[in-house]
Amino acid sequence: MHRETQTASHKSMKLPCCVLTLLTHAWIALPLPGQGTDALQSAFLDPAPETRPGCYWYWINDNISKEA
Repeated sequence: MHRETQTASHKSMKLPCCVLTLLTHAWIALPLPGQGTDALQSAFLDPAPETRPGCYWYWINDNISKEA
């Protein structure tokens, strides 16, 4: 019987802990007052050349030409 009580207590604490964790993460993700997002937005819209995505093309065989 003690085990059943312990399991029920554990289940009843699971939801509040999950809610508290989600609220804490949401609060941390909010920008601070006075902290502008303009720099972040401009860096996102026009990233530095070394941080832009790239692509490396490689060919398995020599069946390529400039005409194709």
